[in-house]
Amino acid sequence: MKKKYKVAKKTIAEGRKRNLESYKRSGVVKAVEVLCADNACKVCKKWNHKIIPLKKAFKKPPLPIKGCCNEKYGYCRCTYVPVVK
Repeated sequence: MKKKYKVAKKTIAEGRKRNLESYKRSGVVKAVEVLCADNACKVCKKWNHKIIPLKKAFKKPPLPIKGCCNEKYGYCRCTYVPVVK
């Protein structure tokens, strides 16, 4: 089961990076908002709805959230959504 989680973590992390890259290429996205699932852990819920400038998200990506303790899934399930200003 742990191997399955490692593959999922890697796939999700790569997807988040591609999302950031596509937001940057769009030229209209200036920031991203972190969204958490309803059943996210307490650590992740502290990040819910936080808006991060796109440049900062590239330099030090907050996702996956360090300290995530989602026992049901074994990995952080938070995601970015684009913020257009």
